[in-house]
Amino acid sequence: MLKTFGITLTRLRVVSYLIPIITLVLIGRLFYWMVLRGPELQTKASRQHETVTVLKAKRGNILDSEGSVLAGTKNLYHLFVYKPQLTISKNDLVEKLLIALKTDQEASTEAALRTFIQGRLSLDSNWISLKHYLSDDEKTKIESEKIAGLGFEDEFVRYYPDASLSGQVLGFVGQDASGGEQGYFGLEGYFDRLLKGREGKIRTERDAQGNPILIGNYQFFHSVEGKTLQTSLDKRMQYLSEIQLKEGLAKYQAKSGSVIILETTTGKVRTMASFPNYDPGKFSEFDKSTYKNPAVADLIEPGSVFKPLIMAAALNEKLITPETQCDICAGPITIGKYVIRTWDEKYNPLTTMTDVIVHSDNTGMVFVAQPPTLLVRALPLLLFS
Repeated sequence: MLKTFGITLTRLRVVSYLIPIITLVLIGRLFYWMVLRGPELQTKASRQHETVTVLKAKRGNILDSEGSVLAGTKNLYHLFVYKPQLTISKNDLVEKLLIALKTDQEASTEAALRTFIQGRLSLDSNWISLKHYLSDDEKTKIESEKIAGLGFEDEFVRYYPDASLSGQVLGFVGQDASGGEQGYFGLEGYFDRLLKGREGKIRTERDAQGNPILIGNYQFFHSVEGKTLQTSLDKRMQYLSEIQLKEGLAKYQAKSGSVIILETTTGKVRTMASFPNYDPGKFSEFDKSTYKNPAVADLIEPGSVFKPLIMAAALNEKLITPETQCDICAGPITIGKYVIRTWDEKYNPLTTMTDVIVHSDNTGMVFVAQPPTLLVRALPLLLFS
């Protein structure tokens, strides 16, 4: 009797020890799956029965000072098919689509387009993307056929109506690491967040067959269009400046050059042109070295641009008059180890200060800058007055 009681007591003790241990193990596993792995599992479960449709936001336009489009956005369409809702055969669908769709780089002939659509329809999926970037005309023709199971999504494509005009000022729109729209360089890059707006989303619950659950969870977030950016550029002045710049580069066999025209009363930039440049709509076809805007990105010596300021400072100090003649302009001038020459190696003895500016005469500017101590004092006052 005592032996049996001892065995029972031992068993009770073992059970009393095991119950807390098992309880702790169960609590630990529940904590692991519900707390540590909970968010991950919840996301996986949601993906199995929820569908998220991204609503693209229309990128804002970039305009010149008069409201003309420098960079705009075209509204095109993405064609897709939902197979369970199709009421015609795949072959009939292909023939109807061939009437409406135009050939492009993806399928340059009707035979290639037929093969492409047939290949898309053969995919083992209920929802299939058929073709991107359809025009309004193509969309209207397809809608007139009233084919059940076909649908459209908005797509937006950036375009630049004036090709390379103001290209380096504008920048371009490419893709980021995740395939999303991203502005690079120029205004497109600097004001990317302002221009791109905010994408919207539609989140719906679907059953095992992919059909929407009418009483399921439904969330709709509107997309927000990007802001329009109006610049101070004058398109006509920009066009003429680029023509003159190219002619000047060809005439003097220069590798590159820039032109900036400012409105003196306000400081607004009316023209900012550089060459060589590129077409933002075809940026991938150009060398990457042309992407940056040298007018603001490159460090250059002031050069002849500074000459009018030197002359103005000397006039302001009454060191010279427009008719003052240069008595050291008959040839090169040596200053220490440097020899100052004119850009064309032509010298004009007794040239006037007016002609010094007209001919961009380097030796004449040496004459104006004497003595330098007065200009060191006068020039800052002139620049910041």
